[in-house]
Amino acid sequence: KDYAEKESKTENAYFYGAKNNLQRIYHLLHKLPELNFLLLIPEVKFILAECFNRNTLHDKYYLASWHANIIPSLGEAQKEHIDAAVPDPIPSWIIRMNANFIMQDYTEENGATLVLPGSHKWCKKPKPNQLVDKYIPVIAPKGSVVFWNGHLWHKSGLNKTENSRLALLACFAA
Repeated sequence: KDYAEKESKTENAYFYGAKNNLQRIYHLLHKLPELNFLLLIPEVKFILAECFNRNTLHDKYYLASWHANIIPSLGEAQKEHIDAAVPDPIPSWIIRMNANFIMQDYTEENGATLVLPGSHKWCKKPKPNQLVDKYIPVIAPKGSVVFWNGHLWHKSGLNKTENSRLALLACFAA
């Protein structure tokens, strides 16, 4: 949070969303290297190795992005999206995996990530406001790690609390 405030004061912050009030801190690998140990937790490496298990002479996966996402008090929900930056149709094999390190309890009230179960199998990108009533919140306690396939339709929820909600997001690519 201190780093987010620092970037805001120096006008180096990245804000996005319809109200331009969601903040992302990119390049944590260099900006906050004290957090990098999370990427090397044996269970994290095991899950990624299983998800990206395939016959290849190359590395099975690499870190594509390591960033923080901050939803401010009364912050808006994100637009539904996938984290596979390729054109439709999306390939059926996993091209991206996300590890979401939960820094604060995820609740419906504070903007927990909303996911559409089974959508990772559709191999297509969502259209705005498509199936919005089918999304479910990822409720998780602080200290959890939540993984999802980059094909999964998801978005952060609306933060209805007086506190910001912070998450650390590691994205890995095949």
